[in-house]
Amino acid sequence: MEARRGSGTYVLTTPSRSLPDLADLTDISRFLRYQELRLCIEGNAAALAAERRTDKALGDIIEAHEEFSSQVARGLLLAESDRRFHLSIAEATGNEFFSMALEGPNVSLSSFMNVSLSLTRSGSPARARKVIGEHADIVEAIRNKDPVWARVAMESHLLQARRRMTNGDLDP
Repeated sequence: MEARRGSGTYVLTTPSRSLPDLADLTDISRFLRYQELRLCIEGNAAALAAERRTDKALGDIIEAHEEFSSQVARGLLLAESDRRFHLSIAEATGNEFFSMALEGPNVSLSSFMNVSLSLTRSGSPARARKVIGEHADIVEAIRNKDPVWARVAMESHLLQARRRMTNGDLDP
């Protein structure tokens, strides 16, 4: 929405028509606030993972990415494999508080990802390929130990996930 002084408030984008079928408005609002937290946490986690990752941690990230990509190729978009990808990056920081910030008694990556992936699932195959490409950019940045690229790639991915949820005009 955009408020224009003396003119009114205008809707700039409308969410996907299927969004209310996937979650109630309270959950959607909560997911969007959670996404703000994720931007702060996961962008920095990706940067630290690029700096600190061990070969084993990189292997875990690559394995999670390949599993998710393989499932997408078979027409499956499962929240658990997307969750595993994001948590493997948080774990690669070597700081347990990143994972704890993403998942705890009051927050859950899985809940958000179920809604986000349901929207992607109902969209075109190109939309799912975009998600895979975003993940691949994050993996490549961490593989190359480039913290700036890793942060930007993760933040871009999370912003695109938010746009896919809130903008029904994007590729269905």
